[in-house]
Amino acid sequence: MEKYCIRKADLNDLEEIAELEQLCFPESEAASKDIFKKRLDKYSECFFVLILSGKIVSMVNGMVTEQARK
Repeated sequence: MEKYCIRKADLNDLEEIAELEQLCFPESEAASKDIFKKRLDKYSECFFVLILSGKIVSMVNGMVTEQARK
């Protein structure tokens, strides 16, 4: 059985995160490495990665807000 780990992302993950994004979305929709760097700088506490066998295979990121949904 392969071991997995879920943890907060950090700037050391930037290359793998950007690569994963490019694999999962069309070029016109994929966020750039620069965008992910900004996200990690601004709200890294809300950015998680799933690591399987030493490689990032999934991620989730989203900002927490207290604003009501419209």
